[in-house]
This record gives sequence, C-alpha cells and structure tokens, in this order.
Amino acid sequence: GRGVLLVGGFKRDEKLRLVQERFGIEPEWYETDPNCPKMSEDAVNRVKGGKVVAVVLLNGFMTHKDFKRVSDVCEAVGIPCTTGERGGVASLESAFVEIERQCSSI
Repeated sequence: GRGVLLVGGFKRDEKLRLVQERFGIEPEWYETDPNCPKMSEDAVNRVKGGKVVAVVLLNGFMTHKDFKRVSDVCEAVGIPCTTGERGGVASLESAFVEIERQCSSI
C-alpha cells in the first residue's frame, strides 16, 4: 500500500500507536541522525521508490541539510510534504490537515 512517512529523530513506538489511534494513519518512521547522513538517504530513496502518499518532516529533530534533502525530493516527485515540528499531537494534527489540503488541491 501507499504510506505516509514520518521522517526525523528516533522512532518511538508509543508515538506511532498514538498516531494510529488518534488519526487512523499507520505511518512508516524513517529515523535521522546528524552523525549519520545515510539515514536521511534511506528516506529519500523510499520517496523516490514511489508508493508514498505524503511525508511529515519532524524538523525539530533534523539537521537543515537532512530536512532539505528530503523536502527537495518530495517536491521533485510531487509528493505532499509538511512539517510536524517535534511530533507533538497538535503539530501532527496540523501536519495531517495540511497534507489533506495539499492532496485535495492536486
């Protein structure tokens, strides 16, 4: 299936459960680490590979370089991309609303 990606920081299972329960979305989480640029490359390759509906960048946990790398590829392939700050409920809610808005304007 086509998925929503969360990109940034380190995967937290309780956050994934909360997103699933609260928003009915089962995102894939791609971790990033400022000391390991390869990690953001995995997210870039996942977006390039297709079957991605949208990307939420947890920009509060990402270097600017990683953020730009992922957001640029989303723009290049036409996938909605927005920010979710540090992954708080309110930030994620506004990110998902923004993704719906972007998807409905395509």
